[in-house]
Amino acid sequence: MVGDIDRLLVTLDRYQIINYKTNGFSTTLTAELPDHYRPQKPAYALALLQHDPDRKLCASLRSTDAAVEENFDWDTSEYPETESELATMIELVTES
Repeated sequence: MVGDIDRLLVTLDRYQIINYKTNGFSTTLTAELPDHYRPQKPAYALALLQHDPDRKLCASLRSTDAAVEENFDWDTSEYPETESELATMIELVTES
């Protein structure tokens, strides 16, 4: 999995990730963007929560070519679940 966080806002108590998707290099339909890019969100969450597990984490995926936006919020209690979700995704990819 490869990805870049387009915008990361850091405050004393939270991280806010904003990812813009142009869909210029993909055959994915705009309406399918949230599902297509869903694996990036737990990866970003784990990376940031490992750095500072006490901050809340919010992420949003925004399409630049249509009104598609999806928002996610995590808190520290969800860290183990997010880690497990990402591990499952990695296993599925490596088995293929």
